[in-house]
Amino acid sequence: MLSFQTSEAKSKQLLLDVKSELLTPASADSFSLDRVIAPVLKDKLHPENRSGIEGMKMAISSPSAKAQQHVRQGFALVHAQWDFEAYRHFCAALVEDPDCLMAYCGVAMALAKPHGEYERYKKAAVDRMLDLMEFDKKRETAGKLPRFPDVEKEFAAAVATLVSEGPRSARALFFKVSEQHPQFLQAKLLGLFLSRGGYDASGSPKPAQIAVVKELKRYLEKYPENPMVVGFWLAVNAEVPCSATEIQKDYLPYAQKLANLNPNVPSWQYILGHYAWRAGDYDLAEKSFAKSAEIYETWMKDEHITLNDCPGYVKARCYLANTLYQH
Repeated sequence: MLSFQTSEAKSKQLLLDVKSELLTPASADSFSLDRVIAPVLKDKLHPENRSGIEGMKMAISSPSAKAQQHVRQGFALVHAQWDFEAYRHFCAALVEDPDCLMAYCGVAMALAKPHGEYERYKKAAVDRMLDLMEFDKKRETAGKLPRFPDVEKEFAAAVATLVSEGPRSARALFFKVSEQHPQFLQAKLLGLFLSRGGYDASGSPKPAQIAVVKELKRYLEKYPENPMVVGFWLAVNAEVPCSATEIQKDYLPYAQKLANLNPNVPSWQYILGHYAWRAGDYDLAEKSFAKSAEIYETWMKDEHITLNDCPGYVKARCYLANTLYQH
């Protein structure tokens, strides 16, 4: 079995050998990247690489270093809740390596929420992902080395379950991946996020919410500088019913840390605005929401992105208006 300990040269040669099998004329006739990459992305497959945003450290099995980098950026942006920019990165990765399993996983996650025009691209990504896994199974049956490591195939199965059956079925699979591959922190965090329980009518956390928050707190203490961990912590506690003083003391510093890692990630500025508003710091909330909207607006103008693909801009503007009204 191929593992992350395989030498770099041997691993790359294996990937290239298998790639020649995958990209046969017959395979090319039955599948095209156009099924996964929406026409709106034409001339938009050179997304910016942003520093300080990646929290996933796991290796990506691809012979293309560019594809690996785009996949890591894509997952960072999915967890930062900037889905369309994540989608661009995953599609850019597929242009570099049309058989990158984790890129198809990323497309499925980036398009998990949207319906309508993007639904068929999400479905095509999941179908191709499953086809690649079936190809690997046939290779192993034939006594050959697999193209993809087990951790990627197990994660892909969890993602496919998430988009087809929902979070209840998927969370157990994400936990299973994290148990078998402890180095894959992303799977554990996703399992926890999908297990959150919310609050009852009195504002008290439900048992599932208490367990998730406790476990996430443990990871936060262990990985205080990991943007993925900090982001999940803030997402799970976004609606926590507590006083402005508690928000300012226990949560706002993490939102500020996240925003400072890369001030040009608009969704992180939005998160900072959310926690600043809840802490009663309306000056900071106003500045953060305004900055979030400004970054989104510049991005849309520079990349020719429409409002249809930038719901974050609308949210930032709405919350800015609300903050100005209350301030």
